[in-house]
Amino acid sequence: MGLLAIVNVDLWLRNWLNPAFCFYAGFFLLASARSTSVFAEPLVLSDQHRVTPGLHLSELSSVSSFEEASSSNAWKPVQNQSPNYGFTEQPIWHRLVVVSESQRNRLIHVDVTNTNLMVYIVQNGTTQVIDQTLAARDGATTGRYRAILFPVKFEKGQTIIYFKSSSEDTLYFPLQIWKPEAFQQQRDVTTAIYFAYFGAMLVMAGFNLSVFLSTRERSYVPYVLYTLSALAYFSSQAGFLMQFVPDLTPYWIVKINAIIAGFYIAAAVAFTRSFLRTKRFPALDKFLVSMLFLGTLCGIMPLFPFVKFAPVAIAEIVLGQVVVITMLIAGVHAWRTGYRPARNFVLAFGFFAAGCTIYLLRLIGVLPYNVFSAHGIQLGSVAEMLLLSLALSDRINFLRKALERNMRQLETAHEKVMLSEGKYRTIVEDTRDFIFTLDLDQRVVTANHAALRLLGSHPESLVGKFFPDLLYQGPGSSMPFETVLLRNAIDNLNETPAQFRAHFLARHGEPLELALRLEKIGIGREALILGKAAMTTEDSLLRFLETDRGSYCIDNYLTTSELINQRITRNLPRYFSTEAVEEMQLCLREMIVNAIEHGNLEISFEEKTRAQAQGDYLEYLIERQKVPRYRDRGVRIEYSLRPDRAWFRITDEGPGFDHRAFSATERARLLDPKSSHGRGVAIARRFFDVLRFNEPGNQVTLVRFANPVEQAGANSI
Repeated sequence: MGLLAIVNVDLWLRNWLNPAFCFYAGFFLLASARSTSVFAEPLVLSDQHRVTPGLHLSELSSVSSFEEASSSNAWKPVQNQSPNYGFTEQPIWHRLVVVSESQRNRLIHVDVTNTNLMVYIVQNGTTQVIDQTLAARDGATTGRYRAILFPVKFEKGQTIIYFKSSSEDTLYFPLQIWKPEAFQQQRDVTTAIYFAYFGAMLVMAGFNLSVFLSTRERSYVPYVLYTLSALAYFSSQAGFLMQFVPDLTPYWIVKINAIIAGFYIAAAVAFTRSFLRTKRFPALDKFLVSMLFLGTLCGIMPLFPFVKFAPVAIAEIVLGQVVVITMLIAGVHAWRTGYRPARNFVLAFGFFAAGCTIYLLRLIGVLPYNVFSAHGIQLGSVAEMLLLSLALSDRINFLRKALERNMRQLETAHEKVMLSEGKYRTIVEDTRDFIFTLDLDQRVVTANHAALRLLGSHPESLVGKFFPDLLYQGPGSSMPFETVLLRNAIDNLNETPAQFRAHFLARHGEPLELALRLEKIGIGREALILGKAAMTTEDSLLRFLETDRGSYCIDNYLTTSELINQRITRNLPRYFSTEAVEEMQLCLREMIVNAIEHGNLEISFEEKTRAQAQGDYLEYLIERQKVPRYRDRGVRIEYSLRPDRAWFRITDEGPGFDHRAFSATERARLLDPKSSHGRGVAIARRFFDVLRFNEPGNQVTLVRFANPVEQAGANSI
């Protein structure tokens, strides 16, 4: 693209990098050494169609009036065919001495737009003043032209012409003297070239816009904007806005270039980001985004009256050069990473850079003035846009092939997923175990079809339910023990899964005991709890059991109490019926929990009642477990199983309680429907043949005898 940066690179060198201007010194050494006089040599006017009298000019600054300029001895020869002064606030004077052997009519052509020029023609002792300022040209009713053009009749002999030029834009002076008929021919050719260029740009913009409307490929939008902004910029630079927009005042003629140039930079950056897909390169993309912002800012700033033109224009020159270099680097980098469309991108900018170079060399006088050198930028720009249009097509093909490749990979992956889903259905959906997942709030996320067989609930109806609501809370329980146990297990899940038995609410409101296993998967709030609930299985060695006895000392955690309850009752089916086993498991659970809560942790009946009413009993229990006075206490559990009876003894390290007074009121508490706890002892007394406390009340002994009916059922196992 090049932007105004490449177009004005000569201004940058002149105005900012004077030491670096020695790069071009070889072109000027002879010119700078050939004249030591105050004035440059006179121009002998011949019958040539066109003359570029730059090396015949003398220059002068720091004077304001014609009288001062004409009498000054500070004139110095110009050493460039097209002298260039960059941004300067003071006017520059040029003096041209023309010697003609006869009377000749010529046209003075200065190919600039935003320059104020006053011309003083001195011949035969008279001075003719020609006003070619922006205001004068803007007020012209006929023959309005995009650049400075006016006729001069050279009389026989010597004619001295003084040019006073100034500009808010960059100031350069590409002076040419034409024969009228030759200029008209050149003007026709130039106009045809310009309009062919504008037509080609419009055609490419319209074509790619239609492609976008038909394909919805968003990459075409930045390209269309880039093409239109380039068209606007070069038409403004060439002066066509001034020529064809009569209402464009000198104020806006100066500022319009900076406005369009800023958006031209922004459009070029936007196209580069879109075409090269620079989001793959975060650092480069962030830099381009900053350039996009600065370009847009440069386009907006001239709209404010208090902003001067020169600082914005200088900023755009610097920004433009940075953007051009960055775009080329981005193109080469994308090409090297295997992005094939980037090669056309780099090639397109190479053509445009070549056109800009030709134009620049013509400006500084290295190349002669001809159609190619005068319009190198336009030719390079057309080639660039054409190649970029082809590059977009190549990019679409590249992305289409990549999409087809990805679709094939996706189809292969889909087949694998389908196979995996088939295996999942076989493993999870067809199993007889209830498999589910919970979030950390204990809400059901997924459930397999075993839920329908075991619990009588459709899996979809369970999603979103609070999992503890699936547990059975029937009469005879002194507290929602399994709910607390579940929460305690989930809160303490780590790398080791939790395992315990729980009663689920099955069909018709009946309890169903299942072996529950919980495992945490994932981390943070995105973690899930994978659960499996299976029917309890019989021990194949149970029929060989003669006696069983053991002794344990456990901590004060409810999870441990459930595990020990399962452990000491696992062999009861050898001697007792299923109903009797469930009754003893219920009672032993209550006794062990009482030993922990009321014994070791010394939680009173009133304290537990109050905490349950407030809904924070589990938190209360956990805090109590941390108290140094209680945390090291243990519960000793001893048991003995024989064919004729089951014997259990549970001892805590608490101070005990008045079990005689408690026994006197346990029947009333058992019948109280409002009581949520405190009925465990009464229930245990009902299901065990012997229930006896020691004197302090911190030890309880429970015995149940196997009657002949129970023995007959147990021996049939």
